[in-house]
Amino acid sequence: MPRYNAANLAAIDPEYRKANNIGTGGSNSKSRYAYGKQNNILIAAGGELLGNGLCLRLLPIYEEGKTDENGNKVFANFREGHDDVAFGDWSRLVTCAHWVGNPGICYIVHDGNPEVNLYESPLHVLRKVAYDNSKDNPHPTLGRLFAELLSKEFVRNSHIGSLKKPEKTLFISATAVNVDASGQIVLGAFSDDPKKNARIIGLKTSAAEALHSALSVRDEETGEYLSGDMLSFGESKLFTILPEAFKSGTANLIAVGAEGPATFQCPKFARGPASAKYIVGYPHSRSDYTHFGVLHDTFNGQEISLEPYAERIVAETGTWADYLRLPAYEEQAEMLAPVFPREALDFAWRDFPQYLRALPKNTSTFQGVETPVEELEEPAPPKSRAAAPAARRPAPKPEPVAPWDPQPEAELSAEAQESVADLFSSAPPAPPAPPVTAVAAPKRDSADILARARARAAQK
Repeated sequence: MPRYNAANLAAIDPEYRKANNIGTGGSNSKSRYAYGKQNNILIAAGGELLGNGLCLRLLPIYEEGKTDENGNKVFANFREGHDDVAFGDWSRLVTCAHWVGNPGICYIVHDGNPEVNLYESPLHVLRKVAYDNSKDNPHPTLGRLFAELLSKEFVRNSHIGSLKKPEKTLFISATAVNVDASGQIVLGAFSDDPKKNARIIGLKTSAAEALHSALSVRDEETGEYLSGDMLSFGESKLFTILPEAFKSGTANLIAVGAEGPATFQCPKFARGPASAKYIVGYPHSRSDYTHFGVLHDTFNGQEISLEPYAERIVAETGTWADYLRLPAYEEQAEMLAPVFPREALDFAWRDFPQYLRALPKNTSTFQGVETPVEELEEPAPPKSRAAAPAARRPAPKPEPVAPWDPQPEAELSAEAQESVADLFSSAPPAPPAPPVTAVAAPKRDSADILARARARAAQK
């Protein structure tokens, strides 16, 4: 996975973003999850995971394509750049889709490559079309469907789907520190628990900004980073993520932050001796729904070293390409096709035939207009039976896709009508329309047509 200016933790820093012109944009199975190999990825989100503090120990990661003089793989730097002000490649900041569709899927949408337009991704295209056709000028037949997809009231496995906006996620090479059933301190990446042995931790926005803020704190006299080198195999500081509203039930502790001394509530496991020093980091904007970070030296009074795990780290560690996978846009369309109603995709992707080709048949509980794949290969004029009256529809676009523009709908079966009655209750029922002829052609009734047919038969 190539690295770009926006790829590491330094991209969190507003000054770095400005200097590098970085925008603010928003299992092994390839069909549902694309973060990486099974059990390697953990997304630090949700009250159950972060409510009482998630403690992390940073882990080394191999630098892609680099070896030493003996041909051995090389670990990526923790800090790099002019005067060590940038952060190394043990972190990756990428744009991800989190639980979109039904059933929900999660995958990396964009890795910061400036040559690839993020807003041409199939998910962005779908979300923009849904927004444009469900708000100020709703689509006459699909407006309510798009509004449902954009609804914030999303219930897993029961809602029609979710079109949440893709967001920046910082993936760091780290392991969760916890206590096992016997009371022993364990590092999740080296445990037998498949739910906790992740080696890559994904942090949402506020937690990522909190980490950046804490690692940026320097000694006022020496100018050295107070966090030191957190990728040392020896004893090193730990990073704990806490909700802004966290309450420990004990007195506040004093810490040093990027803006000077600060007080904070500290969980029991992160408290050290009376002489302990803490570093605290806060996101750019704070509320009860954000998270702050604390750098501390011990977990339940014990310093955590990676030396006992050195051989496993050397043997098992991979590069970012081993852990994170970026599906191409066409593959992303294949992932989205089974988890969204076909009608929505037919209409949203009408200008992207390469996405429409990913639509398998019978992927929706709603009956949609299917576009044969062969019709996508070469532009062809629309058949006369599918043409709409000129007064109701503009000239067709050159791409022979299946747009859901206002037009007489195909007749549905009784079962299909019952399943969509509520969703499309605002749309007037449309009876099957007879073949449309040219405007100048004379009007013919059924008797006239029958008489002409008999006359032709008699001539034979």
